[in-house]
Amino acid sequence: VAWWKATHNVHHAMPNTVDCDPDIAHLPVFALHKKMFEGLFNKYHGRVMEFDWAARNIFVPYQHYWYYPIMAFARWNLYIQSVLFLSNSNDGHKGRNMLDLMALLGFFCWMPTLALQLPSWVEVVAFVLLSHAVAGLLNVQITLSHFSQPIFDSPDKEGVAKYGGDFFTRNVISSLDVAFSPYLDLFYCGL
Repeated sequence: VAWWKATHNVHHAMPNTVDCDPDIAHLPVFALHKKMFEGLFNKYHGRVMEFDWAARNIFVPYQHYWYYPIMAFARWNLYIQSVLFLSNSNDGHKGRNMLDLMALLGFFCWMPTLALQLPSWVEVVAFVLLSHAVAGLLNVQITLSHFSQPIFDSPDKEGVAKYGGDFFTRNVISSLDVAFSPYLDLFYCGL
């Protein structure tokens, strides 16, 4: 929860900002703005997001093909990000949060215990992969609502007007209302 809160708060404070928003910092896999082709310093992550060989030759030129397969495995990245966040004592949120650590450990005990109730290893693997791929559909909805919208320059750069203005305006401009059938509202939690 702490990891999501930290990234999501920054995301809504600086939505779709090329060098601040952690939710669009996906190099080397996705590049959403021309400045990413040069590699750039991401202020949230505190490091340069390199446009390296893999980005140039494998992922970014074919990101339109990679998109859905990567979304099917996106949940695994969320686990990795959670572990990295909890293991970093300089996370900007007063270190580790014991409740988050216990919840993550509880999940990592519960999920295998649940999956191992299935009668065969084939079903266990199929359940885990399919459940995570289905959860990836939520990532598709979330990324579609932001990836298709304008990416802004950092507010400390020249041309602050390009940044989108005040908090409300930035959030409205950087989000797309993806309309689904009312039958899917429960699945997408009203997003």
